[in-house]
Amino acid sequence: MKVLAGVPLMMMLFFAACAPAPAAEAPVDAPTVEATLEASDTPTRAPATETPVRRPTLPPTWTATPEPSITPTEPTATLDFVANATTGADTRIGNCLQFGPDLSRNASSVVVGDSATVYWNPAGGGVFYYEVVLRDANGAEVDSSRRVPSSREYTFSASLFDFNSVYTWTITPYNSAAEAICESRTSELRATLR
Repeated sequence: MKVLAGVPLMMMLFFAACAPAPAAEAPVDAPTVEATLEASDTPTRAPATETPVRRPTLPPTWTATPEPSITPTEPTATLDFVANATTGADTRIGNCLQFGPDLSRNASSVVVGDSATVYWNPAGGGVFYYEVVLRDANGAEVDSSRRVPSSREYTFSASLFDFNSVYTWTITPYNSAAEAICESRTSELRATLR
């Protein structure tokens, strides 16, 4: 019987421990957030508690360099000569200004089974021969020819072109010492059915 008398007391203690705590009432005279903001023109912030992110520093050997400025200039008469890097001889810039594929006469495509003639504008000053080279899309040389200085055209054989392939042809002027007078100029040919 003594055991049964302690059970109700234990149950009351159990329920008292599991019951939620009563809600605390806010003081009546506490200001609301809106009232605080209205009373102050600038709200105050609590100080940040997060640690600021540290940025890596540059090594002590680093120095700032100014941005390069590029000013376009137009060629003038004083730039009429440029030294050739291999021979030291002067080469006129004007010799190469007009040199290159003749865009008014060249076709951009060739019909498979037909030959293709390409044309170029001459380089001036000491051309001993022109070298014409045809390359396939992989850069492999398909045809090469040397032409006399008075020549301004070359015809590639019809058997060189495969359907739907792109070819590039390059023209380069050389002097009697087999040195390029001007940079090579390149144009493209696409092989089509018609």
